Amino acid sequence: MSRTKKQNGAKRKGRFKQIFIFLLLLVFPGSLVLTACGENTPPEPQYEGVSAFSLGDIVLDEGTLLDKQQQNEAYLKSLDVDRLLYFYYTSAGLPVRNDVMPYGGWEAANTGSSVAGHTLGHYLSAVSMLYAVTNDAWYLETVNDIVAELEKCQKENGYVFSRPESDFDAVLAGRGDNGVLFYTVHKILAGLVDAYKYAGNETN
Repeated sequence: MSRTKKQNGAKRKGRFKQIFIFLLLLVFPGSLVLTACGENTPPEPQYEGVSAFSLGDIVLDEGTLLDKQQQNEAYLKSLDVDRLLYFYYTSAGLPVRNDVMPYGGWEAANTGSSVAGHTLGHYLSAVSMLYAVTNDAWYLETVNDIVAELEKCQKENGYVFSRPESDFDAVLAGRGDNGVLFYTVHKILAGLVDAYKYAGNETN
């Protein structure tokens, strides 16, 4: 009887693993799932004559795509960097440059949301990539200005963020409502990586 229960349990366990892998394959790339499940990973496909290229290697001709790029450029140049930096200044206990207020919506000052400040990361990525595409000095100056201001906001322990350190303590302790805290972390880190990758900013 005991042996039968063990056999049934083993069958159920094996069946569960099959169903689990099947469901993962519906959502994630097969190679990723097979690796995670300890199965043999198929070799990476080889593409002859294919190589990476930089953003600066692409030049758009007149047309819809160039029109959209220029619309994006006009919008990015209309934004106020100081307003995007607002929460980084306040988190560091520094006066806000030019005494401006942040943008509204998710960036509003009265929300107390951990998503506030994430737009700076998007912006930093965008202007970094556009510098690589256009070689426009305005973008490089903007990238370097943002990184320099973030460096001013960096505390002695290395911390620089749009929210106080106590927010992380609350999340790790299972308290508070900071579900997107790490999303904001990702955005600003991605922006800094892009500043290095596309605009050559090597600030430590």
